[in-house]
Order: sequence, then structure tokens, then C-alpha cells
Amino acid sequence: MNLRRIPATLLAAIFTIAALAASPAQAGPDSVQLRMKGKKGDEHVYTQKEKSTVSMTITGAPVPELKISFEDLVMRSVTEMTMKVEDVSDAGDLTLRMSVGEPEISFSGGVFPFTQSDMMNMITELATQQMSGREAKMFKQEMEKAMSGQNEIAFTVTDRGKPLSFDIPWDQQGLSKREAKQASEMMNMIFSSLPSTYPERPVRPGDSWAVSYDLPEMLNTIAADAPQIGMFTGMLNLPVITIEFEVDGYEMFEGREYMKLNFRTEGGWDLGAMLGMLSAPLSQSPFEISGRQFRLTGLDFDMAWKSEGYMLYDYRKSMNAKSFSDTTVIVEFNGMLRESGGEKLTWPMQVRIEQNSLELVELN
Repeated sequence: MNLRRIPATLLAAIFTIAALAASPAQAGPDSVQLRMKGKKGDEHVYTQKEKSTVSMTITGAPVPELKISFEDLVMRSVTEMTMKVEDVSDAGDLTLRMSVGEPEISFSGGVFPFTQSDMMNMITELATQQMSGREAKMFKQEMEKAMSGQNEIAFTVTDRGKPLSFDIPWDQQGLSKREAKQASEMMNMIFSSLPSTYPERPVRPGDSWAVSYDLPEMLNTIAADAPQIGMFTGMLNLPVITIEFEVDGYEMFEGREYMKLNFRTEGGWDLGAMLGMLSAPLSQSPFEISGRQFRLTGLDFDMAWKSEGYMLYDYRKSMNAKSFSDTTVIVEFNGMLRESGGEKLTWPMQVRIEQNSLELVELN
């Protein structure tokens, strides 16, 4: 199974669960029983606006050819997303289908606007330049399969936002039937192990709660049914991600009053053990830079992140009107090299990604 073909919409689904709908058990804003509710056929259309800033520094000294540096590359994107209620069970579980339109992307203030299809077409053209006619045709067919249907998923959640199942047309992702079945089973194991977003009790201004995503336990659960993954459970050193929520009173937005929920999370991930295992075979093969021979002797990887934002819930209509988040991710990577006949060298790299704003607003 090729994990690189898992679409980005999976991530969108997980974060959207926490930003869909809440409704009160009783009228009035004194307290609200946060629940996801809806009727079969309900449809909500949102626009998602994102602005991200990326900086990268690779210091290659004493190997100048490996030095790369750029700062403040700004990317903006606008995407339309539709969420439709396909079914509601007697227990109140919702089956939702999320369709994500093609994002319109621009870099550094709109100098180069393009769509996702434009980008995939450019990749295809570059990749097929050195291929024969038959190879190029097959490659283009695979790319078309990978693109079709990848922006639409369906998932089922409880009224408290706990995921139950996840469905995506894997057969349209360029996967074989066997790979599609494996991908579906694995994604359902991951999805169903996620916790509920909303607390059992009603909440009022000043109340707070936390939701923890125990990634090590999730991986252990998957490894019980997928032994091929078991060898990675200790090496990945996955973190436990905790999101803290707080009710910050009520706020007016476009002439209506909403309950405002603040959220924040931060953490880190050290992937040193896993990269150490991967670097072992690479150390056996030397590579050349400007006539100098090097071997890779080790890898180190650290990631840190921080995210905070808010959601506005219509406690009368059981829907989310707006969500906003600000996220920073810093990745530090060190490659250890040894030059033939020389001393060990360190090849450090830092990537800083600031998702300055991610805004989701329902269209009226």
C-alpha cells in the first residue's frame, strides 16, 4: 500500500468534525449541550481561506553546494467545501459527505495563481518528457485516477463528534483492489479510535475540557490487526496530542449571536529512532558532491507545533458559522556525513511553516 496516495481530505475531515455543529438541550444561552445534529438532506457550503508562510534554511558548510535558504514564501489559497447530511440513525449518528472544490492557490501576493489541476498538469508534463509514448500515456492515466474523487469523502460520527467510520473511493486513487481494501481497513481503524470532541455535560462561559489523541495507543491497536506495522510502533515515538477547549462567552457575527469556543494545542515529535534505522542502509552507499565522496552516517529529526484559534457555534440552528486558527510548525533535521578520509560533518536544516490563518466560514 502506498501511503503517499492517502488524500489530504482525510486531515480536513478530522479537523472539520470539531467544527461542524452544536445545539442546546434547552433554549437560551445560559448553557449549551454541544451536539452535532442535522436532518437527512441538510447541506452547508463553506469557504476556506488559508494563508501560510514558509521559511527554509539548509546550512551546507563545509559543503557550500548543499546550502539553500529562503524566507517568507507566502502561499494563499481559497477553497469551497460542501457538507451534506446523507443519513441520521435512530441513535443520532450522522453520515456526512464532504466535497472539497479545487483550491485556487497563489504565491507571494498573487504573482502566480493556479489551481490544483494546473499543478498536477505541470507535474505530469515534466515527468513524461523523457518517457516513451506508451509510458507517458500510462503515467497520465495513473495521475487522472489519483486525482478523480480524491476531494470527496464520507464519514459517520456520533452526536458528540466521535468518528465511527470513514469511506473514500480508494479504487479511484490508482490503487489495486487489494491495496484499496487495505487502505480502507486501516483508515477505519484509525478513524474509529479517535475520541469524542464534545463533553457529555452542558457547558457555559468559563467552562473548559480537553480532548486527547493518543497516537501510540492508536498505532498499537492497528498493529494488533496489521503485524507489518508492529515493527514501527516503538521507533515512531508518536506523541499524545491534546487539544484544550474553553467557552469564551458569546460573540456577534453578521447580526447573530454565537457561542465562542477557544482551542489551543502544542507539542513535539522526535523521530530519531526511526530515522536511525532508515539511515543504516544509506550509509553503505557513498555519494559525490563536487568531486568529494561522502557517506551518510546518521539522521536526526525534531518537530514542534503550536496552534490556537476559535469556533463560533449557532446554538439555535445546530451549525458552525465560522472557525479560525493560527498554527506554527518548526521542523529541524540534521544529517550526519563523513567525507572519505575526513572528519564527520553535520548537515543541519530547519523548515518553519506558519499557517498564519485558516478560516472556515459558512456562506449565507
